[in-house]
Amino acid sequence: MALILLEDNIMKKHTPIQQLIQTAYDDFINQISHIQADYSDNTISAYLKSFRPRITTQLTAQLTLIQQHDLTHGRLLSIGGWPGASCLILQQLADMQPHIIDHPDLIPPALHQFYTQHNITIHPLDFADFDPARPPFTQPFDFIECCQCIEHWNFSPIPFFKALYSQYLIPENGLLYLTIPNAISLYRRLSVLLGNNPYPAISSFIDIDLEKKGAEVSPHWREYTRQDLLQLMEHCGGIATSSQFISYKRQENQGIRHKIYSLFRSLLPEFNENVEGIFKAR
Repeated sequence: MALILLEDNIMKKHTPIQQLIQTAYDDFINQISHIQADYSDNTISAYLKSFRPRITTQLTAQLTLIQQHDLTHGRLLSIGGWPGASCLILQQLADMQPHIIDHPDLIPPALHQFYTQHNITIHPLDFADFDPARPPFTQPFDFIECCQCIEHWNFSPIPFFKALYSQYLIPENGLLYLTIPNAISLYRRLSVLLGNNPYPAISSFIDIDLEKKGAEVSPHWREYTRQDLLQLMEHCGGIATSSQFISYKRQENQGIRHKIYSLFRSLLPEFNENVEGIFKAR
């Protein structure tokens, strides 16, 4: 019923999907504001506010795909989906049946309880220990989202994605929505030219050595180009229906340097900070 009313509102008031996502995102922040982040000293809501442009843009793309391909009411899998925004918001706006899979250290008791209360099925998994002979799921999914995740894996993603395309994604109609940082973005290139390491600070690895909770999933161990991603997914059994370079709107000062930077990105799309791909099982 909620979904029908939502669709009626879209038709009668011409409410853009972006506005629906923004409203649902604010609600999610309020619902999860009492839970402390597992890694760092911030609350989860602080993280959600900081990365709002990226996450809401991704959610808008996901909801649009689900509606366009008539996947509403289907099974949703969020890979590396901490802290669960996609699960809860797509459950609310598209009546999806949400499942989340992520590292156990990122699903402490308080967050586990939150997911359970909102009918999100939880699959704690250290992806490094993934074994195709012991699949974590018993049924495939209509829609799978994996955003800003695989760059944190310090192991080959091939076994997991081979299983995903052969077992976890519904053939023909199922969709995988995936985003990654762009390894050859203008930001990365400028970092190198200025003599800096383009990857996260060494403090991330020191945190791991100090056994700080959740730190093992923090560093970017390997980033990908658009061509890397397409080649990887094709090898694993996927086929791209679309792929593009993308940057997420930011709130910082729009000074002259930022305008020049934005101009270069617009002239050369491969300079954008991220890559977005939509895939089906081959």
